[in-house]
Amino acid sequence: MKDDKPLQPLAHRPADVCRILGIGNTKFYELVNSGELPIIKLDGLTLVSDEACRALLERNACGPEGLRRNVAGHANAAKKIGRPAKFPVRRAADA
Repeated sequence: MKDDKPLQPLAHRPADVCRILGIGNTKFYELVNSGELPIIKLDGLTLVSDEACRALLERNACGPEGLRRNVAGHANAAKKIGRPAKFPVRRAADA
């Protein structure tokens, strides 16, 4: 029986991961070197599983509480000092 669903890739090359996640090469390799984004080596080819990409996003997702902060202002301030922006989650007790 033929299935008409398009095949989804199980793993991606680094350039594709950067495009999918909206990050640059430097950030990609920072995530790999820190162990946050596991890679697969296959005959010299570097791959990242689709599951690892999704897990990275899930681990770093902020809930609705975190979106109440002025995210744009926080990100701009972080850029000025040369550090990645981190968005702490505000809890109801902090408001």
